[in-house]
Amino acid sequence: MFEQAIEKKREKMIYFAERYGMTSQKTVHCSQELDRLLNVIWHVHTDLQPTKTLEIHTQ
Repeated sequence: MFEQAIEKKREKMIYFAERYGMTSQKTVHCSQELDRLLNVIWHVHTDLQPTKTLEIHTQ
């Protein structure tokens, strides 16, 4: 489910970049939407994982 949404948004972003250029508003906006989607998915995934403790070893 998430993979399809990511792939669809990524393909749309690539299309806009090829057609309008990397810095066009359409491309940038689509890239930002993809970033938001990835962030949501990352947060959902990490919230489902057990809490991990970071250990720092000093010498």
